[in-house]
Amino acid sequence: MNKARRKELSDVIRGLNTIQDKDDLYSWINTLDSIKDDEQDYYDNIPENLQYSQRAEDSEQAIEHMEDALSLLNEVYDEDEFDKSSELIQEAIDKIEEARW
Repeated sequence: MNKARRKELSDVIRGLNTIQDKDDLYSWINTLDSIKDDEQDYYDNIPENLQYSQRAEDSEQAIEHMEDALSLLNEVYDEDEFDKSSELIQEAIDKIEEARW
């Protein structure tokens, strides 16, 4: 993961810590999904001779962590009652933290 995507993930974490409503959550879900797509594009375009490198493995793990976080955030979004202090949001933040490294 490059420095720019790490910074974007930091922004997502800050945003998730201050969400007020479902609209805020929806916006951060879309931002995270875009970052994940960018990382997936990077991973998909790694040259064949580097596909088993540490960098490729790190990228793959970051994608998996972001997918897990997106699943958790979508679960919160789909709940009937929006709870900005949901444990699922914190779990998603933890997954995003893992993706950054």
